[in-house]
Amino acid sequence: MVADKTESNLYFNSVFVSFPGNQNVGVHIFNEQYPGQHYPNAGAYIYGYQDNIPALKQTRNICDYKIAFDHRPQYPDTKEEIFSECRSGIKQALKEHVQNFWQPIGTRYSYNLTYFGYKHLQNNEFDHALISYSATSTTQLSQPLTSQQFLARYNSEDSTKTLKEFENFVESFQSFQPIKKTVKPFQENPQEDPDITLVRRYFWFLDSEKIEEAYQILANPDTSKEKFLDAQKDLYKASLSGVNKLSNGSVEAWVDWQIQNSEPLIKRASYQIHAGKLTEISSESIHGGIAEHNGLQAYAARRGNTDNVILAKGREETIVESGEWSADCELRCTLFRGIKFSPKGNYLSYVKVGYEWAERKIYDILKKSEAYTFAPGGLDFINPSETLYFSCVRNDFGGELQAKVYQLPGFEVKVDLIKDHPELDKYWNYQCAYLSEQRLVRFEFSEPYQPESDQPPLAQKQIFDFDSETGQSKN
Repeated sequence: MVADKTESNLYFNSVFVSFPGNQNVGVHIFNEQYPGQHYPNAGAYIYGYQDNIPALKQTRNICDYKIAFDHRPQYPDTKEEIFSECRSGIKQALKEHVQNFWQPIGTRYSYNLTYFGYKHLQNNEFDHALISYSATSTTQLSQPLTSQQFLARYNSEDSTKTLKEFENFVESFQSFQPIKKTVKPFQENPQEDPDITLVRRYFWFLDSEKIEEAYQILANPDTSKEKFLDAQKDLYKASLSGVNKLSNGSVEAWVDWQIQNSEPLIKRASYQIHAGKLTEISSESIHGGIAEHNGLQAYAARRGNTDNVILAKGREETIVESGEWSADCELRCTLFRGIKFSPKGNYLSYVKVGYEWAERKIYDILKKSEAYTFAPGGLDFINPSETLYFSCVRNDFGGELQAKVYQLPGFEVKVDLIKDHPELDKYWNYQCAYLSEQRLVRFEFSEPYQPESDQPPLAQKQIFDFDSETGQSKN
């Protein structure tokens, strides 16, 4: 889990857990310092929060949780519950969101029915879990609805079943005390190269929280002892996973590295040893793991002030793409994640992330060039024969909705479901999956927005199946 200490940040003292298989479910885990969720507009942050998280933390009763944001006339938009019901540890809340736009749009009303549950955890840090399920929503309407009008459209046997499933989901949560870290004694090896032993001892000191002893091994450290101790005080893990001596006499170490409440990394560093002291000559942090295919490795590595996509074979490497990175670069940061090889290893795909934007990129390994760029989304799938690419994108922030099949290697559009079926952009839940046993790729649209009263209702679910090798429709 990662928690941000910048109060205006969405992740301030909290973390969100989402589920790729069901985008309507969310788990929000937070600590005692978390004050609540801002109304989703930076211009409204000065008016406080749209919910009463302090009350929920105090009573630990989901029935006491409430969403209410109304600061008229200073701020024109509002959000409030116009219906709520609480039983069996589950709260149902119908939220009305009123937004005022320039003419000719004017005032628009949108509605969302959400189920809420709560669990108290036992990790002594992030001890509160607010669990939610977005049951159904409307688009922005020109006229308001009453709660009776909305619920008359939604209530059904399926909605009762969904509510019961959510209740079971909340009840299934179990919390445990954190497992206490144990460190094994340092293992001496008289036959081992003493330089390798020294590097092993250095990381054993760090992993054993013997930070002062680790500092004493460094030769001419570029930071003071006080700064070194402060930098390592939140170190959770520094477990050596591999070490070897290079041809130039230096020692290379691979370390599973993690700071408390930060993502786990792989630290790769090389050291020169002289008179029983270490001097670091290079270092990088690999995040998101390492993808492998037939002797090739691909990973994202932070080196100095850059984040890089690396393609390596042995000690030979290609920097596929780089971007600026530092701990405080804010708007300028570029990060890379989700790196993977295609089935035959001809392509590399990854996600490039910046401030409030992201894109999925495909790199042609044989041509050593970028092949295509997409909006990021759910399904990013190249078929086993590498003749087709299936793209499934639902990005509410950027407004992208895509369900396409591309022909490789030129990435020509073979199928465009949204273009062929415009009504599909009215569905709240959009999921895609590769069904390997059936050799199918499935695009599934469900839970339509409630239409305006003069429009016919949409089917509750639409499914489109395509042969993963030919791209032909199976409907």
